[in-house]
Parts: sequence; structure tokens; C-alpha cells
Amino acid sequence: MSYIDLDRVSKNFGARGAIDQLSLHIEKSERLVLFGPSGCGKTTVLRLLAGLEVPDMGEIRIDGRVVATAGKNLVPSEKRDLGMVFQDLALWPHMTVQQNLMFGLNARSIPKREAHVRVRELLERVGLDHRIDAKPHQLSGGEQQRVALARALVTRPSILLMDEPLSSLDDERKLFSWTNRFPVSTTNASVTSPRTC
Repeated sequence: MSYIDLDRVSKNFGARGAIDQLSLHIEKSERLVLFGPSGCGKTTVLRLLAGLEVPDMGEIRIDGRVVATAGKNLVPSEKRDLGMVFQDLALWPHMTVQQNLMFGLNARSIPKREAHVRVRELLERVGLDHRIDAKPHQLSGGEQQRVALARALVTRPSILLMDEPLSSLDDERKLFSWTNRFPVSTTNASVTSPRTC
């Protein structure tokens, strides 16, 4: 059995089918990229794994545990030990960079001292320790993307889901350096679309 299993999963939005009997198996620590055109269901796969959507058919398992089955999520998002970088980044606009990162740590009741150490460590890794007190509107698109990535990693999830994770980075050649910064034990699934000229 794989670490993440989607077994004949289908998802429809009204009359439009987004995913039709998808089976996918991801091993622990594996890095998987779903690549395809806009509208082919890549984001829906991530949202199903995250528990933000419910499969119409099929079953989703994480680490041998059924987390969703046809018509219901059995394990809520916050209990799935995952981090997610959304395509629109979903940063809290009224919070500073530090507060955005602290949000998930506070929700998990991480002791304050440890939480501050984790925040500093992640901001140093993404090169934004000097922007700790900035709000999202004061950051470039690439800086915002790095904050979203740091926020997803600061809780030390076993699974990292990323929707178009590098689209706003200042230099797309940073792809390999960014993916090499993830902890080796983190299982990573990300989606991307072909670029058009």
C-alpha cells in the first residue's frame, strides 16, 4: 500500500466532470507533479487530498487510513497533517508575514517559543527574515509566494500540496533550488500548467 492512495475517485461539479475514476498512488517522501492544461482537474485532485472537496465516488487513503469515501470526508482537513500552497496564495491581508506563519502553529498549540524559532528558521530559508513585519500588500508576488510556501512548511507537515507553486517566483529557474529545500521526509504533490507565449 502506498502512502497516499486515490482509488477510482470521481468528482463532478454539476454536470461537468472534473475527475473520472482516477487511481493514483504516491509513496512516502515521493515528489509528484501533475502537469496538464487548465481545467483538467489538477487542482481538484489537490483539494480532494486536502479535504476541501468530497469525492462523488471512490476512496482516498493517507498512510493506510481512509480519509474520504464516496459522498463524505471522514477526516477533516486539519487532521490530515498536510500543508497547502494555494494558487491564489490565500495570505491573510491584515496579518504580517510572522502572523501568517504563526496562524497554523497557534492552531496546533505549538509552544510560543518553539513557534517563534520555527518562523525565524523558515523565513531565513526562503530569504525573507528581513520582511517579518511586512504585510502581504507590501511584498512582491515572488515574496508573497515564498511566504505561502513557508506558511505551508512551518507546521512540518508530512504532506505538502502545492497549486502552481512557482508561478510568481522572480526566476523560474529557482524550481530545483526550491524543491531541494523541502524536508526529505515530506511527501509532495504539486500541479502546474504548460506556459503559453
